[in-house]
Amino acid sequence: MEPRTHEEVIAAIAKGKPNFEPDSQHLYSNTGYVLLGYIVEKVDGKPYQEALKQRITSKIGLMNTYMGVGNTNVDNNESLSYRYLGYMERST
Repeated sequence: MEPRTHEEVIAAIAKGKPNFEPDSQHLYSNTGYVLLGYIVEKVDGKPYQEALKQRITSKIGLMNTYMGVGNTNVDNNESLSYRYLGYMERST
């Protein structure tokens, strides 16, 4: 799967429908974190990975913490993630 542009991701998010009325329930959502990352990039004028390093990880001494891009490499102690395709599938 090829990476999607911010515009493609936002268009896909915009097509979604709410699961419930605002302020009636709450639910964890990756979508909110994706949008927050885009906001950080816009405010800082730099990629999220750089903002994360500058704002958080370097300040608290996390020298081996970073946002991975592309395929996960467990040989570098990168954690595996999962995606939902009607069932949970571990992605690499």
